[in-house]
Amino acid sequence: MVAEWERQANAEEITQERATEIAATWASWIAAGAPLDMGGETSDVFDIGEVDPNGAEELRARMWARVEFHAEEALKLTKITPAGDSRSILVAKMVGPVALA
Repeated sequence: MVAEWERQANAEEITQERATEIAATWASWIAAGAPLDMGGETSDVFDIGEVDPNGAEELRARMWARVEFHAEEALKLTKITPAGDSRSILVAKMVGPVALA
């Protein structure tokens, strides 16, 4: 209980600039050889060469799930707890690095 209180007390408002830094830290970590979990059977989510229009909504949902997973990974890596709704700024910033990973 105390650990959660301390984590929330040290929450950081993530700005666009800070989100860029966090995403770059994650991308460097992956480039240095950290294992990249792309979700097992959903590992094809960023290979959109031939997308079935009937499955586009499911594909988008799987893509966002991967981006959100890696945004959480980046937060843990940098030991940052986002304040308020600022996590969404990081998630949006993570789309490019995750798609390129």
